[in-house]
Amino acid sequence: MVATILLGSSSLFAFGFQERPKWNKRSEPAKTVSEQPVQNSAFSQKRAAPTAPEVAPVSQVSTADMAAFRDSLQKSIQRKDYLSALDVLSKIPDSDKTPADQQMMQRLMTVLTVRENEKTQPALLKSDGELDAATLKLVTSLYSKAENFYALGQQDVAKDFLVHTLFLHRRYFSAREFLKLGYGLAPGAYKVEDVQNKYWKLSETYFYGGNYERALTVLDTLTYFDKENYKIYERIGSSHYMLGDKKKALEAWTTSLFLHPGDKQLEEVIAQAKRFIEDDQKQAEAAAQAALTQKVEKKEDLVQTEAQLLGVFPTQTQAYAYAQKLREQKLTATVEELENGKWAVKVPKSQLSKRTTQ
Repeated sequence: MVATILLGSSSLFAFGFQERPKWNKRSEPAKTVSEQPVQNSAFSQKRAAPTAPEVAPVSQVSTADMAAFRDSLQKSIQRKDYLSALDVLSKIPDSDKTPADQQMMQRLMTVLTVRENEKTQPALLKSDGELDAATLKLVTSLYSKAENFYALGQQDVAKDFLVHTLFLHRRYFSAREFLKLGYGLAPGAYKVEDVQNKYWKLSETYFYGGNYERALTVLDTLTYFDKENYKIYERIGSSHYMLGDKKKALEAWTTSLFLHPGDKQLEEVIAQAKRFIEDDQKQAEAAAQAALTQKVEKKEDLVQTEAQLLGVFPTQTQAYAYAQKLREQKLTATVEELENGKWAVKVPKSQLSKRTTQ
């Protein structure tokens, strides 16, 4: 029934399923008539003092302080307080800065430079009287996210956000300035297009191509463009389901239904997903109980197999002779050599207890 229901939905149908130191010549001694010339050789030359090897500078920041810097940097980026983030990076000594730190400083300076340049522009380039309030809000949101992606080093995604910002608002100064300073792209060197639609088609290609993880990456990015598009969450749910994560699938499908109430097909899919999750939970509980029971049984078996020492003998033959007698009495006797060289004969306590009760 589920397979039949899902065939009507493009994404839900998947639910069914240096030069060397120079040698300096030593001064030759003064010659006399009776003296022979002094022969110079490599050993009669004086070698210049070797240059001390370069030593890596010792860190001026303690491990604890560096951890504090990193934590403060992360929090500043999360708050989109790029000036504070740049200040934190500036406090880290150059000897402790990683290449990634240097690159982030350059990116942060680009973001902040664009912001400063924007202040000199007329209001007309920051707004558009022809755009409705919702679209202007989206433009501001997308540009803010582009800044964040760029600061974090995700330049490709940031570029797409800037392009879509211009798709919605072609006179938006900051987006054009950002593409020029951050990417070296002057107007006309890039195509202004509907990136949202491009991402949607890309998610479809990944999804139906079976690359569900890549599909999720694109779909998660799409939510920034349109937070109330139920189709996005529907496909997110289907991707999670195909990856075997029913709980995340259910969450995404529930969001989709909230945004698109009354979708009977989606309601049935959600109901089926809940039943699957309940079945999985029951199976997990049964498996846990079986593992616990097996553990208890093993413990009981261990207790039952604890042996009772019945005798210690000086020789192996004596021990085996005694063990044979015990076997004749239907007891499971074992013979073990002790550290002192003697031999012990043991019998399971459970057998002895049974014989006592009889």
